[in-house]
Amino acid sequence: MSANNFNTSSSYNSSNHKNNPRRKFNENQQKKFQRVRNARTIRTEIIQDIRQTRRQRNNNANVFSEDAGVLKLPEFISSREFEIKQLQNAMHNSKKSSSTRVFQDLPRKLRRRTASHNVKRIPKRLRKRALNEMKKSSQSITTGNTHLLKDKPHYTKKQLYKLKMSVKLLRLATKSKHMRYSINYETKNFKKYQLRRKFRDLKKLVNMHKNLKDGKITSIKNSVFSFKNAEEISTPHANQLAPLPLAKSIKYMKRQKKYAWLPTHVWNSKRSHMIKVWGKNIAYTPTQKCFRLTHRLGNANSCLSDGCLMEDSCYRGKMVVSSNNCTESNLPKLLSQIIKNKNKIVIDGKVLGPVDLYWIEKPSKLLLILHPSIYATVFNYIASKFTEYLCVTDFQYNIGSIDLFGATVLQTLAKVLRREFDIVNIEHRSSSLNDDYQLFMQLASNVRDINALPISKDFNLGFIVKDPRSLKRPQLPKDFNNKVFNFDEVIQLLENRDSNSDVWKNLFTMEGKHHTDILRFPSKSTTKGSESTQSGNTDNSNSAVSIPLIITKTTLGWRVLLPYHWVLPLWNKLNKVPRTYHIGLKQEQQLHYEQNKLYFPHDWPFTPMGYQLNCNEAAAKKEVWERKPFSKKINYQKIDSIHEEELPYCGEIGDWFCCDWKLLQFLHNGINYYLSSNNCSGNNNALTAIDIPIVNAAKTTQFDNQNIRNITCIVDIFELYKETHTAVDVPIELFNVKNGTENNLNLLQKHDIVTKRLPIIPIKFEAIDRGHPLDNARIYAISRSKWEDYWQLIVSKSLKTPSGKTDHESYKEMLSSKYLPKIQDLVGFVTCGTFNLSSGKGTCIGMVVPQELLKYDYSSSHYLIRNTGTNSYRIFKSSPIKI
Repeated sequence: MSANNFNTSSSYNSSNHKNNPRRKFNENQQKKFQRVRNARTIRTEIIQDIRQTRRQRNNNANVFSEDAGVLKLPEFISSREFEIKQLQNAMHNSKKSSSTRVFQDLPRKLRRRTASHNVKRIPKRLRKRALNEMKKSSQSITTGNTHLLKDKPHYTKKQLYKLKMSVKLLRLATKSKHMRYSINYETKNFKKYQLRRKFRDLKKLVNMHKNLKDGKITSIKNSVFSFKNAEEISTPHANQLAPLPLAKSIKYMKRQKKYAWLPTHVWNSKRSHMIKVWGKNIAYTPTQKCFRLTHRLGNANSCLSDGCLMEDSCYRGKMVVSSNNCTESNLPKLLSQIIKNKNKIVIDGKVLGPVDLYWIEKPSKLLLILHPSIYATVFNYIASKFTEYLCVTDFQYNIGSIDLFGATVLQTLAKVLRREFDIVNIEHRSSSLNDDYQLFMQLASNVRDINALPISKDFNLGFIVKDPRSLKRPQLPKDFNNKVFNFDEVIQLLENRDSNSDVWKNLFTMEGKHHTDILRFPSKSTTKGSESTQSGNTDNSNSAVSIPLIITKTTLGWRVLLPYHWVLPLWNKLNKVPRTYHIGLKQEQQLHYEQNKLYFPHDWPFTPMGYQLNCNEAAAKKEVWERKPFSKKINYQKIDSIHEEELPYCGEIGDWFCCDWKLLQFLHNGINYYLSSNNCSGNNNALTAIDIPIVNAAKTTQFDNQNIRNITCIVDIFELYKETHTAVDVPIELFNVKNGTENNLNLLQKHDIVTKRLPIIPIKFEAIDRGHPLDNARIYAISRSKWEDYWQLIVSKSLKTPSGKTDHESYKEMLSSKYLPKIQDLVGFVTCGTFNLSSGKGTCIGMVVPQELLKYDYSSSHYLIRNTGTNSYRIFKSSPIKI
């Protein structure tokens, strides 16, 4: 039976070939037809057995009726003998070979597109296994990979001697590499520096320092720290900015002339896309896709996050402001002139950006952490204006920091931070250190949701830890889960604990620098020292390392402050903790967006840096748009049906690629000037913004005696904008609620249209129905009449069909242009918008003109948002954001 089944494929193909001579079946099609034919044969055998049983039942009364559906196994097995053997062979072979290839078992971050045929894309520990799998599957192997299949070579004694000598030479070369920084760097052009002379100087240095008894190297640059020599490591710069740190290697010195490398630059450059900005080379985003991962792990809620995200925040500037007079400190009073609400820097009435404050010694010494874009401006302003009363010290290359986000931040830090009292001097053992360390371990071991505790933004923990490199692997302490948690005890420690001034002293003064100098503790000696300490031998001097460390609470997570040269060892150890991932600037912006917080400088357009960034991004987007072919780019000039009354020229209004704040300034200042001049000219009926005509057909363009355009309609405002929109000054400012009268826009002079800044406020928008807002989208206010006639019905879901969509077909009259907003209704722009995974709908953050300054009756809580290049509107609900 089986022979007949497997020999009919050719006849089946030939019969179809006669009916259709041009059609030929390939091997896969023949196998498919054969499987169908075999299934039909089995079914036919069962039916034949049933019919035969029924005939026997009619002839013989002893046959039971249940036998009609029973298959005769001996006959069926004999007919399916070939299939059963093939199935047994397949099962036997599957035990020896894995069902999945080695590149299919890799985690997502280690997968590569060409790993199936190129073993160089697979980790080295798995390449031999991959090659064996390629052999079994008869896959072609390139000649460059065959050496991996060979066994390890066995060397002779002579060859082993040569290898050992080469290792010694490499060690000498490594030693020389660390000593090359003592070369005279007065010669700036390193290309002219002769190579042989360099080696000669290195050889002299090696011989000179080989004879030192104490083994201390004082004039040689530390390979981890960023200053020229060991003296500058412990010498922060007072009342002057620190110069860019010298490169660790001469080979990469040219790359760091203008943009300094962070301590983790080499690590991040292999795993992230880097960006050169603000004098630093910073990680922008990881090479792996991490949008959903950032959303899941970056949330502080323990129900949503089971991991931790970390970012090297050493790019942020850190300065210490101290009072010159220790008896009478005027530090709080003087800094109140430039710091408003403890979180904003304001100089000469202009908001520059956010600031983080930490008291080192209250009220005489204060730590300021600023964004690098405004750090130099603030530092020079304080150093020049308050020189007689204050001393400003630049610690941006002395103190490093790591920002961590997520619900398991404290548990992650507890796996890599250890403290041994044997390594710390007796005077460092204060009660505050013990309390902070105990509190840290209690919070890390028992508290999953840190938001449940009454912790303010100024909360910080300070204690001294040992070298993180001494741990072979990150793990929790042995008694970690045995700690008894008492909620009342934690609350009491939070409220009544002493200030950790000893840790701040070690971190920001010269007295604690001796124990934190990484040059005295290389990684190998530290490991040996830790092993000897664990075994009970404390004579090793290298075991006396102590690192002052401070953990502070930030708006979205936690920040670890520690010496600049200890950032990399801690970073390397943190990356070995499971469910811990690195992020960049883009992911930090995403976390601020999901938590409805303003991210500087993107969401601060009322600052000089935020406005400049907006203009730079517009120029970059325009350049990309111009390079596209005509069929692949949006034609912004042909977009129509945008407003109720269109301008004489159609198309997108304002700058197509950015938030055009200059247009918003001209539009509302021009409207207020027109209303102020007409209402003050004796007109009994007070005009509103909606009464201004788009085009004045009765008059042509007119100019006054000073050759300034007269404002008679909206078109005149747009023409004035085109003539003078290239001004550099920031056209907007943050609205001051306390001084609302100062922000009044009753303009009586024409030059105020260009010079007076437009007040704005930050608003969070959330889509009511559908809607996916994007950056630079236009925000329109809804007039009271249009709100009651049409848009209120959408909000109340009166126009919904059973499927949940809006029934626009039955309300065609309502969808006419009379319900679209006018140009005068433009009140703001979206600075950051996309689909929010936290809320499950489209949300955005934007800046709008406050309702108090608008000259018309608008809806107070709902706005219309339109993306650039489109003519469709979506309604959003608004809520204010506090800065």
